[in-house]
Amino acid sequence: MKNSGQNTFCQSSARANPLRKVYLINVSISGIPIAQWISTATGPGMWTNITNNITPALAAIGASTIDALLWWQGNADQGGATEYNYQTTFETVMTQFKGQSWFPRATPVMIVGLGSNADNGGGFPAYDRFNDLLRYCADQADSELRKFVDPSTFSGPTYWDGTLPGHMTAAGYYALGTMMAQEFYSGAKRVSVPASATDALARAGGLIRNGFQSIDQLNVGAAVAFSAGGARLTDGWKGFITGPAATGQRVASPFATRPDIPFGLKTVITTAKGSLASTDFMSIVQTVEGSRIKCLGMGTNVARQFSLGFYVNPSVAFVGYVCIRNTGADRTFIRRYSIAANTDTFVPLRFPGCPDGTWANDTTTGLTVTFVLANGSSFNALTADTWLTSATGTSASDQTNLGATLSNAITFSGIVAVPGLYLPPQDHWGMIMRPDPDELRDARRYIEKSYDDGVAPGAVSQVGEEILLLTMSSATFSQMGGGGRFKEPKRATPIVTAYSPATGASGKARDLGAAADVTAGIDHIGLNGFRWNANLSVAGTSDSLSMHWTAICD
Repeated sequence: MKNSGQNTFCQSSARANPLRKVYLINVSISGIPIAQWISTATGPGMWTNITNNITPALAAIGASTIDALLWWQGNADQGGATEYNYQTTFETVMTQFKGQSWFPRATPVMIVGLGSNADNGGGFPAYDRFNDLLRYCADQADSELRKFVDPSTFSGPTYWDGTLPGHMTAAGYYALGTMMAQEFYSGAKRVSVPASATDALARAGGLIRNGFQSIDQLNVGAAVAFSAGGARLTDGWKGFITGPAATGQRVASPFATRPDIPFGLKTVITTAKGSLASTDFMSIVQTVEGSRIKCLGMGTNVARQFSLGFYVNPSVAFVGYVCIRNTGADRTFIRRYSIAANTDTFVPLRFPGCPDGTWANDTTTGLTVTFVLANGSSFNALTADTWLTSATGTSASDQTNLGATLSNAITFSGIVAVPGLYLPPQDHWGMIMRPDPDELRDARRYIEKSYDDGVAPGAVSQVGEEILLLTMSSATFSQMGGGGRFKEPKRATPIVTAYSPATGASGKARDLGAAADVTAGIDHIGLNGFRWNANLSVAGTSDSLSMHWTAICD
């Protein structure tokens, strides 16, 4: 800490402990981002400064441990690219502290905020957002040992230096230090993240469809080969590839440590390519409808950040990127994650709102979410953690090539994206999975079939078929037709494909009287249904016609 805030804290501590000496070990430099606290950082290496000072300082006063850690840092991170890695880096720094003999495991940590936007010049909209991030750091791990102290409790020119945003007056530092001591000694109530609110938002569907892979209408668990144009792997998720070859498949019980996640999407390399061509790529993509991201205000000056969390387990050590992009591909943001092989890993990522560019908020594509599995040099030269206005590709150069070795595999599930800073706690993850009937209704906005759940299109099945029966007293007829109704209105006019219930042949209906497939005609397709017809094999006075169908507008 700096200025008089830490001094006031020590004065208050001395008053609370009149028979003890109170010592302050102050290791601080103004304007340093949190990355400089990582143990390997240099120029300046804040962690090196801490360890070089703490041990001799404790020896000088005859002590072996500290009693509290006061953390007031963040001005250099708020509003910048490092803000979106802040929590992960913060936990790394806390792990470093917990590894020191002079830092008891039960050491309380006071996390001090930055004040409000209004008290910091009004031109720094990231202050309020960053305070939420610091609250999150206080709540999401060691929450009974951490306390968030909010300087915005004190407002106005008495407490804040209007000429120097981010800095308090002497009166402000005195008030803040006093409040810190009161919270430290009285155990004032910790500010908690309302998990029920984030849980409810995630369970309502959030921004992502079918993130737990519970719906697979078209493939019903069968493996599907990735393709250059995008193969439908499960509802909402497509696999794109050039170079290697891979399959995607819904699998049961994907994570040994999370039995509450019943399904996952597993990618397996079927043809390896260790040296990628410049234009090779492999990715799993979801296209998010504009109406689902309307709440983010993308493309405006009030664009809101959103948080993405997922579970993943690769068969090899893996560095991956998640890419967010608008429809015109002129706004792109990538985030990096790194995980060990054969380990169930939860990955939380945060993305800032984009204040410009064109982002649809209607039924067309609002944004795409891409999980990168491999990229050639033409697609792996992006800079992470900043909005790019002209970007070809979806990752940086350290992206792992999953396709390097035959049978390499990676499994994703529990993919959840919600507006704002907070993700549900990890131990709630299985509980936020939407019930299958709700997820299926949402899925049918994009893909619907007449077949029963668990039956793939093209299967031989009469269950659920559309059927027409007609008998005339004397006149003959050679054509029959009727209407098909969707269970859910569609996002856009779908492509409707007919299937013979008797043979599974595509584009066919079944003339039951003649026991023969006939060509199905489909027209007048709308958001709620369609018209279909077929010429009979033989004209007659009595016949029946049946057909299965799929309607796809994803």
